[in-house]
Amino acid sequence: MSLLCGFWGSPDEDRLRGMAQRLWHRCTGEDREYRFGDSLQVAFGPDACANPLSGVAFDEEVFIALAGMPRHPGCRDIDELLSEVRKLGIKILDDLRGPFVGVLVHGGQRYLFRDRSGRRTLYYSEIGGRDHFSIESRALYQVADYSPELLPSSIAQYLAFSFVPGGNTMLRGIREVPAGCYLTQNFSEPERYFFPEQLEGKEERSKKEWIQIFDKAFQESIENTTPPGMAESHVFLSGGIDSSIVTAALKEKHGAGNVQAHAIHFGENYPNELPFIREAANYCGVNCEEVEINPKSFLPTLHDVVDSLNDPIGDPVAMPNFLLARHVRNQGVEAVFNGEGGDPLFGGPKNMTMLLHHWYGDAKEVNHREKAYLKSYRRGYEELEQLLCPGMRARIDEAEDLEAVLTPFFNVDEPRSFLKKLFLINMRLKGAHLILPKVERMLGANGLTPLSPLFDESLIELSMRLPGDLLLRNGIEKIILKEAYRGRLPDSIIDRPKSGMRVPVHYWFKDEMKRYARKVLSKRNIESGGIFDYGRVKQLLKYDIEGGPGRYGIRLWMLLTFELWRQRVFNDQ
Repeated sequence: MSLLCGFWGSPDEDRLRGMAQRLWHRCTGEDREYRFGDSLQVAFGPDACANPLSGVAFDEEVFIALAGMPRHPGCRDIDELLSEVRKLGIKILDDLRGPFVGVLVHGGQRYLFRDRSGRRTLYYSEIGGRDHFSIESRALYQVADYSPELLPSSIAQYLAFSFVPGGNTMLRGIREVPAGCYLTQNFSEPERYFFPEQLEGKEERSKKEWIQIFDKAFQESIENTTPPGMAESHVFLSGGIDSSIVTAALKEKHGAGNVQAHAIHFGENYPNELPFIREAANYCGVNCEEVEINPKSFLPTLHDVVDSLNDPIGDPVAMPNFLLARHVRNQGVEAVFNGEGGDPLFGGPKNMTMLLHHWYGDAKEVNHREKAYLKSYRRGYEELEQLLCPGMRARIDEAEDLEAVLTPFFNVDEPRSFLKKLFLINMRLKGAHLILPKVERMLGANGLTPLSPLFDESLIELSMRLPGDLLLRNGIEKIILKEAYRGRLPDSIIDRPKSGMRVPVHYWFKDEMKRYARKVLSKRNIESGGIFDYGRVKQLLKYDIEGGPGRYGIRLWMLLTFELWRQRVFNDQ
C-alpha cells in the first residue's frame, strides 16, 4: 500500500494534487506534499500498516521517499536511513529488503527503484515536459496533458499471456520499473541490482539439510512479513499447498486461536475446493470463514475491479480477490496473508510441459522454446490471426513482440539448467507483472495490505540454490514445500495434484453473464475499438469455434476485461 507519486519539472501544485487524488484509496488520513530543489514535487501517504522506514526524508543535498514495508538491518526509521543514504547513495539498495518502491536524489543524480521481488510497483512517463512517476499507472494516464495510445505489441502480449510482461504497459509512453532494478537520470534503461540466478547449484547438502534451510527461511519470512503489533493474523486459504503452509506457519507462530482464515467458493453447482479448505483449516485448528461469490454479487462492481487493475489483467481470479478483500476489510482487518509465490518460486503447471518440449521438441524450429512457452499459457497466442482485426494484426510482429520477450531468459549463461531458466521467467514476468500486482491492486483498492511471505527475496534466492529434484521429481512439483510440511498438514493436501482456483467463467458466460458479455462485447463496441474481429468474438459468445470446443470462458473474460478497461481509459462510455 502507501501513496507515492510526483514529477520532476516546473512546479504545478494542481497537477500533483490531481495525481494524488487517484491514489487516495491507498493511504490513511491526508497525504503530504514535498518539494525538493527547484523541480522535484512528491506526494506521499502512509497506509494502515505503519512502517517507520516508509516515508520521506531529506536535507539540502539528499532526498529519499520510500513506500511500502521496507526493512533495513541497521536503521529504525526513515531519518536514520537518510544518514545511510548520504554515505551510500543508490548502494542503499544492497541492504534494503521487503516490499517497497522509492525515489532518491543523491550527488546530483536522481533514481527510481523497485524491490527485489516486485511486491510493489512503480511506473514512469515523460508527459508535457515533466518526468512523472507513480505507484499506480492510472495516476499517469489520467494526467490532463497525457493522450492515451494503445501499444499493438502490448495487445498481442496481453492476448498471449493475459498480462503485459516486461517494462511496457498497455499504453505508449508509460513504463514500469522491473523488479530488482533502478532507473537513473532521464529514465534511461533499467539497471539490475538483484541477481539470484548467480546462486544456482553452488552448495552440496543433503535433502534433510535443505528441508531445514527452507523451514528456517520460511519462518523468518513469516516473521519479516508480519506488521509490528499484529495481534491476530488473517489469511486467504484456497486449499492448495501454498496457502495451506502459510496457514500452518501462522498457526505455529501465533497459535490457532489467533489465526482467522477466509475462503471463497462459487456455489454448490460449480466445482470448488471447500473439502480441501475445510480439511486444512480443521487440521490447523483455525476458524475459516467461507464466502460465496457469484455474478450477481460482482457484476455491479466489475467496472471498479477492472479500473483498479490499472492495466488490464485477464485472470478471472482478480475478481474474487477483490470481493474477498472488500469483505474482509469491512470487518476492520488492515492486512492479510496469502500463498502467492509458491508457483513461480517452487513449481507451476507449465514447467513439466516445457521440460518435455526441451527434451523431445523440434529444436530445428526457430525460437521453438519461446513458441512452446507461449502455447503453454493456453490463452490467445495460437489464434491471434482470428482474434485481431486485419488492421491491428498487420501492426504486430510475433517474433519481435512476443518471442523476443522470452529469448533473453533462454539464452543467458546463468542459470545453467533449463528448469531454473523457467523459474527465472516465472519470477520476473508472471510473478512481478501478474501475480504480485494483481493481488496488490485488488487488496489495495479496498484499503487492505497484502502480505506475501512466499515471495520474499530470501525465498527467491533459496529457489535458485535448491537442487532441481527438490523442486520437481517424477512429474511432481513443489517437493521442498511438501517434504517440509508433511506431518504438519494432512496428506490429502500435501499429495493432491495442482488444480488452481477454478473460477467457473466457462459456465457463467453461458448463463448468468451471457447478457452482460453480449452488451459489453457488442458489435458497435468491438468495431469502434478497431482491435478485435467481431466475427471471432461472436463465435466465442456463441461457444461455436470450428475445430471443436475451446477455452471459451477464459478468452471471453480476457476480452471482456480488456473492453471494460479500454472504454474507461478512452472515455467511450
